[in-house]
Amino acid sequence: MACNSVAQIFADARLNSVYQAWAEALKHPKPDEVKDDAEILKRLVAAERAWIAFRDADCSLQSTSMLGGTGEPNAYGDCVYTMTKTRVKALETVRSAR
Repeated sequence: MACNSVAQIFADARLNSVYQAWAEALKHPKPDEVKDDAEILKRLVAAERAWIAFRDADCSLQSTSMLGGTGEPNAYGDCVYTMTKTRVKALETVRSAR
């Protein structure tokens, strides 16, 4: 579980970094950037909050394959790690499409 926790920490840090960088860019747009940044920021914040709630609930459900056993925390952690890595890629893709 320790390795899993370390991987989760790094994945979470990467997610936070990508999210914060995009949020900051939206808060302080360059003069030639699109002027709908406030709306995009609002949607980014809402999406991220909803995604975190979904990730946690979904991983809780997925880890029931090990319900009550010593493997449940690992199953949950694996799920969180995998979903977080996927989310980072998704955010990077959406941001680069702008």
